[in-house]
Amino acid sequence: MSVFALDDAVSLTPDKEAGVFHIKADQRFWNMDSAFGGWQAVACAQAVRQSPSMRGQIVSQQVMFQAPVRADNLVLRVQLMEQRRTLDFWQVSLSDPEQNRILASCQLVAGERQSTTISFESPAPELRSFEESFPIPVREGMPTWFSHYEIRLAKGRPFQVNSTPRSATWVRERDGRPLDDMAVLSICDTPMPRTFFCAEGATQASTIALGTHIYATEAQVKENQEAPVLLDTTARVLRDGLINQETALYRKDGLLLAMSYQTALYRER
Repeated sequence: MSVFALDDAVSLTPDKEAGVFHIKADQRFWNMDSAFGGWQAVACAQAVRQSPSMRGQIVSQQVMFQAPVRADNLVLRVQLMEQRRTLDFWQVSLSDPEQNRILASCQLVAGERQSTTISFESPAPELRSFEESFPIPVREGMPTWFSHYEIRLAKGRPFQVNSTPRSATWVRERDGRPLDDMAVLSICDTPMPRTFFCAEGATQASTIALGTHIYATEAQVKENQEAPVLLDTTARVLRDGLINQETALYRKDGLLLAMSYQTALYRER
């Protein structure tokens, strides 16, 4: 058993068939009635990372959440679709073997990063520091994954109408797990749905697609160690049952690590 909850929760057992892994759904990373999307994203990435042909680091991941994950025993199937000079293209499915049903599908790009002289990035916004931000307490009835993250609100007021659906949170893992690509994939699914900042009270929302793109090198990510990261999250449109959600993930020193994009469904009460 790993000393860190996230690593323990995505522990895979290889099958005798190549490219197939078994994993148990972990109730510690649960949403209201299904597995946390961040956990599913990391499980898919972990299956690629444990494949013999894996090289480099994760560059881009797109996960489609096709059905709720409620089964105890799940199967991951990995296939290397295309291998280029510096990039590899992978396909992963997460399925319930008893129902013979795919619950989530994933497209992942990994490869070696290139050293370049041309450089530009958007600076981190000026917001309250981690120490000055409001800690969101863990309360009964909240998703269980929430208890594994220390989350502090630097901008936005949830469960009421804000002038824009923008919020910002500082996040770090409570057990001191250092940041890496796996943690980035999970943390990018921690922001609250944008409807929480556009209406009075909570609204039902569920993600159908989550894309995360890591722009920092593996070394730049790991240099963060266990320090909190800043997630600046907004939406360009929220209408007719669909939510757009965009997140920029910054290191504490302001380096842009990743961008994440979600499309979710929502229902009014």
